[in-house]
Amino acid sequence: RHRHRHRHRHRRHRLSHRTPPPQDSAELTMIILMRRHNVAEGSGGNRVWNLEQRCGKPTDDDLASPRLVRSHILRRRFDALVVLDREVKHEACPIFVAAAGDLEGPGADTAVRDVLTIEVRRPRGL
Repeated sequence: RHRHRHRHRHRRHRLSHRTPPPQDSAELTMIILMRRHNVAEGSGGNRVWNLEQRCGKPTDDDLASPRLVRSHILRRRFDALVVLDREVKHEACPIFVAAAGDLEGPGADTAVRDVLTIEVRRPRGL
C-alpha cells in the first residue's frame, strides 16, 4: 500500500469567504487535528456522507437527510477521524473566527485549523 501524508492549514480571516479544499479519494483516510485556534464553536467540523450524496455544497435538505452519516468536530490536539473512502464521502466544513472580543492582539481576527491527513492507497494495477 502507498501512504501519503498531507498537512492542511485551513485559515480564515474575519472578512474572507474561502471554503476548504476538496478531499482526495483513497482507500483509507485519517484526519488528525494538530491545532485549532480562535475557531468559532460549532464551525470547522467534518461531515461523513453515504455514497448517494451528490458532490458539491450540501443543501439544508441534504443536511437533514439520512445520507449524512456523521457530523463531527475535532476539538483537541490529536483528535482523529478515520474514514473508508470507498464506502463513504467526507468533507471539511468551513471555519469561522470566534466572536469579537474573545481574543485581542495579532491574530485575533484569524481562525486556524491545522490537520494532518494520511491517505492509504492501493498500488496501481490492483
